[in-house]
Amino acid sequence: MSKTPSLTYQIQQLFNSVLAIGSSRHVAKIEMASYSRRPNEMGDKIHSYATKEKQRQHVINYARWCKAQHGTAVKTLVDIANSEMVERYIAERRGVVAQNTLNADMVALRRFQKILVDRNLIQERFVPQIANTGRKFSPRGAYTADEVEAIINEVASKDQRTAHIIRIQSQLGLRLREAVTLRSDHVLDRSTNMDVQGINKSEGVLFTKGKGGKQRYANAFDKPSTQAIQSLPIGNDRFSVRTDQKIGTQMRSIERKVKTACTALGIKCRGTHGFRAYAARNRLTMLLKAGKSKLEAEQITAKWLGHNRIDVLRHYLIDPKG
Repeated sequence: MSKTPSLTYQIQQLFNSVLAIGSSRHVAKIEMASYSRRPNEMGDKIHSYATKEKQRQHVINYARWCKAQHGTAVKTLVDIANSEMVERYIAERRGVVAQNTLNADMVALRRFQKILVDRNLIQERFVPQIANTGRKFSPRGAYTADEVEAIINEVASKDQRTAHIIRIQSQLGLRLREAVTLRSDHVLDRSTNMDVQGINKSEGVLFTKGKGGKQRYANAFDKPSTQAIQSLPIGNDRFSVRTDQKIGTQMRSIERKVKTACTALGIKCRGTHGFRAYAARNRLTMLLKAGKSKLEAEQITAKWLGHNRIDVLRHYLIDPKG
């Protein structure tokens, strides 16, 4: 009689079965829409190794709790696919862990549930809706123009590379990950179909990979954004946007430096996304002044930011003085 593998091993194998590294989440969403599935619905695959690892660990934590509570009665994944267990687990963690951690627990458990249902290992869903929790966001909205310049100058006094990244975010609306992974040592040639990240100073445009693997061109639209691209030191190792550090390590380091600068300057820290929001407000304002209707301006700005929907702009347009 063969021994039942550990729950940790079973969870690892389950999550590995839906890992789709190299395939585009954006394309997967388009395919979902073709089958009349909602774009915000959980996809069938996980397209990020980091996401897989995070969700896997949340489910393993839950499995370990179940094992501690029920001992040898818990041996298989089906054994822990139990709504009462989930309710008790979430109830115990509520008020003990951060709200965002609790929300991440729920997302991971819903992913676990979806895989089991898709594999016909269970017939009924077991993650109760009543156990859901709202997400608590960090302060939203944009920095003001004066705040952006003050933060960049403060950061530049200690780290020119991070200052370059912030400048690009605040003028071209890049996400932090997009800015960090931008190949500043590559010259972008749009006359070719090469899928290569890079910048073209003469055209005032850069190409990067957006969220979910979406290909994204970000073009300069005014003098400051053009200057931001012009200032990128192509091929200069000292100030190259890209380093050998892991992307996550770079991002956390930049976030810490921005927070330190904000603290030193007495500015309410809105993280690095506040620079992207600042760029969004500038782009929208310029389009409205150019005579575009509110809807047209919002559509152009949303697309420029790499979004398909204009409703996400509400997160960017919060009053920075609020």
